[in-house]
Amino acid sequence: MRMLILSDIHGNWAAQEAVLSQAAGAWDQALCLGDMAGYGPDPNECIDRVRDSAAVILAGNHDLAAAGIIDLSDFAAHARCALEWTIPRLVPANAAFLSRLSPMVAYQGLLLSHGSPKDPVWDYILNPADVKDAFLAAEFGCCFFAHTHIPAFSCQYQGKAPGFLPKGCQSCELGYGSADLSLETGFVAGPGGIIRRSRGKGAFPYRLLLNPGSVGFPRVEEQAAAMKGRGLAQYALFDTATGIWQFKRAGYYMRDTAERMRKAGLSGSAD
Repeated sequence: MRMLILSDIHGNWAAQEAVLSQAAGAWDQALCLGDMAGYGPDPNECIDRVRDSAAVILAGNHDLAAAGIIDLSDFAAHARCALEWTIPRLVPANAAFLSRLSPMVAYQGLLLSHGSPKDPVWDYILNPADVKDAFLAAEFGCCFFAHTHIPAFSCQYQGKAPGFLPKGCQSCELGYGSADLSLETGFVAGPGGIIRRSRGKGAFPYRLLLNPGSVGFPRVEEQAAAMKGRGLAQYALFDTATGIWQFKRAGYYMRDTAERMRKAGLSGSAD
């Protein structure tokens, strides 16, 4: 099965459509890891599109706040401002839909979690300590997570103590960097950001954490520069038959969205 992995769309319709256009024909099932609402000016359009296209949809912390499940006081000022703008604009059907979603589910042998399995609503996985906590928090072979707006992967060798990370395997932003992250782990990352499980005999001994990054508002330097005109939406493709994960990016015209955010007072919300 070919899976399209989306997350952290945050009301950015132009970015979402760029991803779906670029990935057309490359996937059989879509998974959304949460946060369709917040920051951007098109929450209803983004929620409707995900509802029409995704087989599994998680709740992110912004989604739960937009649905009235968690309190806005838990958010930083800029995020709270965006949610205060979003909540009265959500149609009742979408608010009700968000309220029924879970931030973490098991699906086809995968664990899907908006944030860290330790706390899928609030906890980030940003450093080795977070990675160790995530591996200890739940039993899984492979977990797709989001929330950080940064593409990354981490692995753990099951024969070692929890939190053991082979050298060079802590993270892989957008799949770029070394052409060979770690031969001993059985993963190879080429220029296109492909991570492949080696075809060896016996059980695969590694646990995985994989983050596709953010469709709507990636937190990387190149995106900040691109926001002036062109945006770069991040997503991933995963093939369950081959075990190949690909970090992907779709370029799109951001200026119209940025101008609408400015007029609505949302221009600083995604910083």
